[in-house]
Formats: sequence, structure tokens, C-alpha cells
Amino acid sequence: MKNKININTQKIKTKFEGVDIALIIINIILNIIALFIILLMPLSYVPNGEYLIVILSIFIPIVLTLLGFSTKFQELVGSITIPNQRGLYREEREFLFPIIKNVITRINNEYDLDLNINDYVFKVFIDQSFNAFALGNRNIYVSEGFLYGNLVNEKEMEAILAHEFAHLIKKDTVFLSAVVSCNFIMRCVGYLCTLIIGAGTRVKNKKDASILPILALIFYIIFVKLLSDGLFRLILMFKSRKEEYRCDAFSASLGYTEELKGFFKKLERMEIGSNINFIKILYSTHPKTVDRILALESL
Repeated sequence: MKNKININTQKIKTKFEGVDIALIIINIILNIIALFIILLMPLSYVPNGEYLIVILSIFIPIVLTLLGFSTKFQELVGSITIPNQRGLYREEREFLFPIIKNVITRINNEYDLDLNINDYVFKVFIDQSFNAFALGNRNIYVSEGFLYGNLVNEKEMEAILAHEFAHLIKKDTVFLSAVVSCNFIMRCVGYLCTLIIGAGTRVKNKKDASILPILALIFYIIFVKLLSDGLFRLILMFKSRKEEYRCDAFSASLGYTEELKGFFKKLERMEIGSNINFIKILYSTHPKTVDRILALESL
């Protein structure tokens, strides 16, 4: 029997929404502007050997942005940057795989999909905090605290893993990688501006020397401080919190509403009695736990 909670299957599968496309367009426009700055800057303004660095500071981030849409590239970066990760031990596989299979069966039955456990990679990162996250389009990481912390029961584990599968199905990490790449580009534009400032202090024409640093400073403030550190962070937080609500709803649509609520109530108690770092990190991109409980109750 189908769950009564209405979650549009096509929306779950769609890769990009309006805000995603808007950010990609902003990324393209900013790259064009940055390139335009370079083309307007006379070669003589740049100190010897630095012009190539300026060019590379723009084109390397562009390439990285394009690579950011590749799930293989994301997985490669994850394999390098996620510390202390490992594969599942045999006893961990024997414990976790039946739980995962239950989740996949519910997803396939509810959404008429054909997910297979063998198409996914499950890894453990050595951390005693309770955590799980998705990466690329086939990787799910769980912490040792998730496996051994005794914070949740097996049904609550299913609810949490269903939430992570929603991220994979929706390709949320593809968008996240693009946003991070955009942020990196803004940093490189800031570096470009510092080169222009340095070049402006060494030109023979004092009039040009006075204009270039001012223009560079303006671009640095607009592109790096306002867009990179401000707008992109706010949009990322808004987007990430929206995704968390949607993935909670996806898990609830599989019949895990009470399990999710039970898990969130445990998190609430931890928030009251502890200041551990992962909860602080949780608030940067995740909604407040009480709001997630209220959202589940409204479904």
C-alpha cells in the first residue's frame, strides 16, 4: 500500500531547481567579468612572470567548477579529504547491509525505482560523534559513532539512511560541489585583484597607477567579500536547509516518520546537555531540530 504522504517522484529525481540554475548563471557571469578584467589590463602593468599566474588563477577554477559536476571527481576529492576513512569490516557489513536492504526495498516499492545495494559504496570514517552523509551519486559514509554509539535503534538507522539515499537520488552533492567551486573562484578573483594592485604600484604612468588599485579594491570588495563570503554562504545555507526538509519528507514517505521524530528528540536532548562540535556544525547548514520535528508532524 502506497504511503499517503505525497512526494513527487519526478521532483526527487530532478537534478537542478531554480536556485541551482541561478547560481550557475552567476558563476558564469562572474567568470566572464573576471576574464574581462584581465583582457583590459595591459600586459605592461603586470610584473614579469605574474601574467601567466593571473590567467591560471581564472581558468583553473573554471576547470575545477566543471569537474565539480562530476560525481567521480567528487568521490576522488572525498577519498582524499575525508580523514580516517575505511571500508566496512565483515561484521559491520553483516549488521548494516540488512538495514540498508530494507531501506532500498521501501524506496523501490514506493517510487517504482530499481535501486540495488551493489551499486552503492558504504564507508566508515573514524569519528565517535553520530554522523552520516552522502557523497557523489553512490557513496554513503557513516561514523563509528553511528555504528557503535547506541544512540539509535535499527529502525531509526533505516530512517536516517533513507534520508541519505534521498540526497543521492536528488544529486544534492553535485550542486554543493558547484557552489564550493564558485566560492573558490571568488577567492581567485580576489588574488587577481591583489596582483593588479601590485602591478598598479609599479607602472610608470602615475595616473594609471592611482586608478588600478582603486578598481581592484572595488572588485575585491564586490566579488570576494560580498558575493563569496556573504551571498554564497547565505544561499548555500538556505539551499541546504531546504534539502534537509525534503530528505526528511522523503524518509517519512517511506513510513519512517516516528523513527525520525524519535531520533530528532534524542538529538534535542544532546543539544541541551552538550556542546560537541558536530551539533554546532549541524546548525550551519541544517534546520533546527525542533523545526524538523514540527515539519514532520505537519506532513
